[in-house]
Amino acid sequence: MFSLNITENNKIKITYQGEKPLKVKLILLLSTIRIPVSNITLEFTQKGHWHIPNLDYTGCSILKLEYHSSHLEYILPTKVTLPLSPQSPNIICLGLNKTGTTSLKAGLESLGYNVMWESLGHQFINSDISNGDYSSLSSILQNPRFNAYQDLPFSLKGIYSKVFKIDPKAKYILTLRDVDKWVNSTIEFYSAHLPYITD
Repeated sequence: MFSLNITENNKIKITYQGEKPLKVKLILLLSTIRIPVSNITLEFTQKGHWHIPNLDYTGCSILKLEYHSSHLEYILPTKVTLPLSPQSPNIICLGLNKTGTTSLKAGLESLGYNVMWESLGHQFINSDISNGDYSSLSSILQNPRFNAYQDLPFSLKGIYSKVFKIDPKAKYILTLRDVDKWVNSTIEFYSAHLPYITD
């Protein structure tokens, strides 16, 4: 149905081999834990029609193409999934949420770090950890797509010992805040999402 080729600048060229026009959803999945990181829609009008999506394949292992009620998965070659420059040691913030972690994230990103988005923790990693499974945490810490981490799951009680066993060479940051200010900020933030906590 499709053929995939690597271009000179290590992008993926997807060529359609079918006969009828087809709309396809392209999904990139992170290595090992298969978490989706990008999805776009491609339209193919005829046989031989091709696209070269401008995507960052770093740290991804699977390219999934969904159409109608079917899907195809392609394993991405290593040469398109590795970062262009050597990885620096990970930076991991172990501070609680509402202790300046968002400001730290902004600062790290301004310095060129790729910070893992917190939704990965919420949607995928936290549930594994709550069941005593640290494999997804280990995978995300070793994924070259990211080199900085903060908030959940890294702010969970006691998680630092597990994280340090996985990545002892990382640089660790502990953000702190005055207790009363932290409590007030936490209540104010979460009351918008959980109105019953102020009752």
